[in-house]
Amino acid sequence: IITGDNGCGKSSLFRVICGLWPIVSGTVEHPPANELFFLSQTNFVPVGTLREVLVYPRVLKQSKELDDHLWKILEWSHMLEDSLDPQSADGKSKRLAVRGLKRGATMDDQLDWNRALSPGQQQRFAFARLFFSANPFPSATSGKTRIAVIDEATNGIAPNIEADLYERCHKLGLSVFSISHKVELKSLHDYELHYHANKEGSWDWIPLR
Repeated sequence: IITGDNGCGKSSLFRVICGLWPIVSGTVEHPPANELFFLSQTNFVPVGTLREVLVYPRVLKQSKELDDHLWKILEWSHMLEDSLDPQSADGKSKRLAVRGLKRGATMDDQLDWNRALSPGQQQRFAFARLFFSANPFPSATSGKTRIAVIDEATNGIAPNIEADLYERCHKLGLSVFSISHKVELKSLHDYELHYHANKEGSWDWIPLR
């Protein structure tokens, strides 16, 4: 986890790593770009059906197996809620609650997701896309994500859900590189890189475990 006062350069490092800003000096080494996944402070939800935006930028043929896989990933991401379903064994089923659809969204619904999802849902939805990239369908797909770079992307998520999302990253074998001011996130990381907001550009490398 990278920490430091506002304006010390945390997000600047994020932009350099993901190639938005040029490298002025030094070097950045990382695995191939398709093995990296970036979650930023501002969420981007592509246009398309629920299925299409979850698998983006991949293009996959619809199948029941794929949809079952995607519903499981939405559950991992805390995107689903219980709803009454008299046809199910316990009288309940899971649904994706969105604005404007009382029945909940299906994989074939194409909505303005930036409006249909609340800010907190959009942040959890970004994790759903991360989880699919790390655990794609079919499972033999090459180019699985290995490293997630997360820049203040959990500000609208409750701490218990946040901890569960990070635990899921660990279960999927992801290395997580977080930029955050949230103290509670330190317990979910192995090391802290703390920036000092001074003209010398000094920093501390702190083991957390």
